[in-house]
Amino acid sequence: MRNVKLLLIGLFTFGIMSPGNAAMPVYDASSLKQAIMEFQQLKKQYDMLKQQYEELVALKDSMTGSYGMGILLNGSEETASRRVLPQTWQEVVEMQKQGFYGDLLKHYSQLLPSIEPNLISVNAKDRDVVGYKLSKGYTQSAFASTEAIYNQLDKRLKTIEGLVGRIDQTQNIKEATDLNSRIVAETGFISLEMARLSSLQLSLQAVFQNESNRELENHSEFFSKPK
Repeated sequence: MRNVKLLLIGLFTFGIMSPGNAAMPVYDASSLKQAIMEFQQLKKQYDMLKQQYEELVALKDSMTGSYGMGILLNGSEETASRRVLPQTWQEVVEMQKQGFYGDLLKHYSQLLPSIEPNLISVNAKDRDVVGYKLSKGYTQSAFASTEAIYNQLDKRLKTIEGLVGRIDQTQNIKEATDLNSRIVAETGFISLEMARLSSLQLSLQAVFQNESNRELENHSEFFSKPK
């Protein structure tokens, strides 16, 4: 600042000197003081504008960019755990019939022993045979699927706990927003699992209703036969 003042003094002095008095510097003290004050005011305005610009740049940076929240606790292992069951219920039943569930299905097959359908009737299209196959397949599939989904819930809980643990570590608005979106997505995955369990429950209810219908049909047929 001292060098600036000296420079202003020098310029002002040479500007007001007459050619004949070049050897004797003469200056207006009040004008010089006013010039210095104006310069200081301009310097303050410049500093303020510079600070505002830097704040705007920081705000822009805080609302843009990628912070990897989409892949946070969302790798191949987590993706596979969300696909423990096939896409359709019919595929679940077919997998159960073919034994693709491994140890889990083996456990329920032993826990819920079945009989050969031909012991009910040699006619594969008999109402009781079809109903028994349907009931057996859906029941074992529902037990196995429910346990498979339930076994993943602890992983879901740990994932959400890990995401929540990152909340206080976010550095700006964009990172916090991305993290919130990731948490919402994870809760959405859990809601889908709950929807699957609800579908399993509805399927079992349908099977039970079919059992009631079958008993009524058999009863009606037996008593409607001519004696």
